Amino acid sequence: MPQQLRRYLRVMRVQDALYSLPLLIASFRLVGHWPDVRTIVLMVVALVCGRVAALVLNRWIDRELDARNPRTRDRELAAGHVSSGEALAMLAVLLGTCTGCLYALAPRLAALFPIALGIFVLYPYLKRFTWACNLFVGIQLSIIPLWIWIVFHDRLPSLPLWTYALFIVAWGTGFEVIYAMADAESDREIGVHSIPVRFGLEGARRAATAAFVIALAMIATCTLSLGATRLSVACVALLGVTFTTELWLSSRGRYIQAAHVVNGAVSTVSMGAVLLARGL
Repeated sequence: MPQQLRRYLRVMRVQDALYSLPLLIASFRLVGHWPDVRTIVLMVVALVCGRVAALVLNRWIDRELDARNPRTRDRELAAGHVSSGEALAMLAVLLGTCTGCLYALAPRLAALFPIALGIFVLYPYLKRFTWACNLFVGIQLSIIPLWIWIVFHDRLPSLPLWTYALFIVAWGTGFEVIYAMADAESDREIGVHSIPVRFGLEGARRAATAAFVIALAMIATCTLSLGATRLSVACVALLGVTFTTELWLSSRGRYIQAAHVVNGAVSTVSMGAVLLARGL
């Protein structure tokens, strides 16, 4: 594979977007509708392109900050291996593809897409002003079940879907706080705001713990409202074990392993909790 193509792929981080797919599958169950192949393909392409666009946008906006952080200074945009023009071209293709798929699914989704794009843009800029930026990864991901509902329904979402969306917000907040702990020292030096910078590592760990407790309460409420089974309860228990492992790793300074390696299982296990419940 050509070296420049490998650099483009590292900027896009498609593999990081793929853990969103189980959230999509769980959302199909929660809206009470299993779509046809065409709809599934459009949804998957829109999801992956939208999520990758958010990742590229974040790297592009943060390229100067990344260049000042010892952990991230070798990233392609920060190091100058990929130019701003190349990154913006990627964004144009990704956002165009995502918007086209959303319009094919439901024109109102394409009309609402600027709201999601605004959230994508807001997140990296918020870290320059407030520690509340760590809430926005979960908010970004919670768009998935809400937008799937819009495709199939004209009424307000059901209780299971609301609680699943809130689970995603809390889970995303927890792992983002743990991830931010890896950069607490350098962020403090260069003026980046985060929960670990504002409240210290112990305060951040308590915040992540609270977020994971809320996430467990929300996924438990979701499965109970669907009709809990032994298998769905086992999935909720496994999520508890996963969150505990993340917190244990963070207490030993293994923040990246906690936030990416272990955390990667959460979306799949939460999908299992939804799919293995009795039904709507």
